Amino acid sequence: MLSYFSSALDTFDTLCEKIIDHKLGEWEKEWRSLTSLQNPAWYASGKSGNRQRLILGFNSPFYPNVLVSTSVFQEGVNLHLQCRKVHHYGIAGSPGNNEQRVGRVDRLFGKVNELLKVDGLAELEINYPFLKSSVDEDQVASFIARKFQVEDRMDNCTQSSFDKSVELTRENWHDFLRKPITTTGKELSVKDPYEATFDSLMPQYSYVPFESHDSLDVTNHIASLFGEILDATDDILYGIKENKHNPNAIFLIDPAVRHNDISRRQPVLVEQHFSAKFSALVKGTVYYVSFTSPLASKENLNNSGGDYESHLFSLAKKITRRCPLVRIVINEDAQYSHFYLHARVDLPIFVGSGYLSMLSKNELNIAFQQLKVFSDQFELGLFEGKQDLTVPQLRLSKYIEDADPAKYRINKTFSTENNVRRWERLSSSCGDSEHLYSEISVTSFDKKHSASVKEMQQHSLFIKTLITNGLSPFVNFSPLGTDYVHAGIGYPSGDIQDDERILLERWFDYVGAG
Repeated sequence: MLSYFSSALDTFDTLCEKIIDHKLGEWEKEWRSLTSLQNPAWYASGKSGNRQRLILGFNSPFYPNVLVSTSVFQEGVNLHLQCRKVHHYGIAGSPGNNEQRVGRVDRLFGKVNELLKVDGLAELEINYPFLKSSVDEDQVASFIARKFQVEDRMDNCTQSSFDKSVELTRENWHDFLRKPITTTGKELSVKDPYEATFDSLMPQYSYVPFESHDSLDVTNHIASLFGEILDATDDILYGIKENKHNPNAIFLIDPAVRHNDISRRQPVLVEQHFSAKFSALVKGTVYYVSFTSPLASKENLNNSGGDYESHLFSLAKKITRRCPLVRIVINEDAQYSHFYLHARVDLPIFVGSGYLSMLSKNELNIAFQQLKVFSDQFELGLFEGKQDLTVPQLRLSKYIEDADPAKYRINKTFSTENNVRRWERLSSSCGDSEHLYSEISVTSFDKKHSASVKEMQQHSLFIKTLITNGLSPFVNFSPLGTDYVHAGIGYPSGDIQDDERILLERWFDYVGAG
């Protein structure tokens, strides 16, 4: 089931582009396929190279209004959104093929359905044009009569021997045309030949709508927790205005970090993500919140001097002992931003039936404190105290606004489930945490993750793991010699719930780490 949902997600963008001729991120671009269609009538055949464009235009309120087609549009296409008339200028080879042609328009949620919603009256008009007193009329007559007989046998679930003869001349063939039944003030009563029967002892159920929190509720929940853990004197909480560059960003926190009686700043960007893949692993809906602290652009990293890869590896190994929840990440799409190299922590948020569960103030505080300490120590070690990133240096001033955490309040409850795997508890000065670990071969790691990153093979194993850390929430990869990769997943201790463990365990297995 999970692989089915994953495949659907991976192909969603492609399907959108195929159906509406626009990628998901190109809504503001000109709709070329529609504006280039200038003729009120057009045709489609096997030689037509613009059939998808014609389908798009015909299903829109724009041109073409009339579409003439050969059998290329007989099956597998939807032409019903703006159409309610079918004209058979050529007779189909069988009643089945005829129904396929009509079925392009006789579909749910089409034009006929919309008209029925307005006044309850609508017709799907099906016409068979012919030249009177010609072979053309004989063909139509023979087809209509044969179609009538086949439909009767199908309705009665009967079979008869096949008649190979073709009777071209038929009198009164119009009698075989099925017409709408009309009434003159009398109640219409048509007996259903396949009427459904129900057991009188069958229990009766009433539908109860599923109540759940939406994305805004999750945002308010996160903000209310931060309002309880932030220092009102030293820490500043900014709201993030809606923007196209990072639609998942919800807050920017500018906390102070004390270091040898010196106050340094360590900005933290808070992002809220919905995860369909996480939701497929457990019951209900799962969001996750990411805390990201910027460290260096690619240029700054290259200018840090010497073999920066070795320096990064030794720093990460040293500081991770104190802050095991934090991962070092490289984002190749942000080479000119200080978020190219960043530290990150992810935490899941479960949305259950009418409640938000799991994420607590204690868990959020442990993750936030570890990220602050890790980022500050890493930045100090990497640039030898010469860099202290501040909010203005991030060039986010036009996207941020003051936020009052006191206005965010929402209730939350907890649910439990049996724990299924043993976790290892680690203690540190920044708070305790629980972890799962595994070792995987470099071959398995490359097979699982290389396809997700362009030109992955050109990087060293260490850089590969940093890039993968940005693509796989929660899981921290790091080299273990030259033949193996160390994988770990962690969560703040204290009131960690079994549901949280179960989700993280399944995710750990899914990304190829378990």
